[in-house]
Amino acid sequence: MQRYLLYANGPDRVGIVASVTKSLAELQCNLEDSRMTILHGQFSIMMVISVCPSSGDGAPASPAGDGQKYEDTNSKKLIENALAETAGHFGLYVSLVTLDDLSSAVPSQAVADASSGAVEYLCISVHGADKIGIVSSVVGQIADSGASVVDLATRLVDNAYVLVMTIALPEDASAADLEKNLVRVSSELGVSCNVSSASPDVL
Repeated sequence: MQRYLLYANGPDRVGIVASVTKSLAELQCNLEDSRMTILHGQFSIMMVISVCPSSGDGAPASPAGDGQKYEDTNSKKLIENALAETAGHFGLYVSLVTLDDLSSAVPSQAVADASSGAVEYLCISVHGADKIGIVSSVVGQIADSGASVVDLATRLVDNAYVLVMTIALPEDASAADLEKNLVRVSSELGVSCNVSSASPDVL
């Protein structure tokens, strides 16, 4: 199984996701992970896709044994060619990066630690009047605590700024201390902060 990181961005238009996924499905590509957003009218999507490399006659290759890595120079070109028409039609920039099959199949350290109970997931939300330094100040406190940011999203509506993130806190770190520091920093910035438990089942 070969995995690729697919990235595409361009002006937001109706039908982009449908067209991209249709092209991938026709090539029997499996969509494993994805994230899409629209920022100031610009559409952006990242996907991790997987595909069984073809043999020389175009038939699916036999699975490789454990520890082996598929080598298929045709798969990437086929995917790029299949997406070329969609990219041209919608004015998208498309990038396809080959991922190492073995390392990409291994879950992140945060996820692995969570399954063993070694970390605690927290959801942090910050909102208030927009000003420079909100993200850097909040994330700085998180980094100082030894926690890892798993997911982060921000949105500016009129002059209201909203930051929502999920973090993985190591078992040797104090959630109470982190919350105290975050509330202090948020107060100094004139924004509100809320910390709550997050289930790893939704990550």
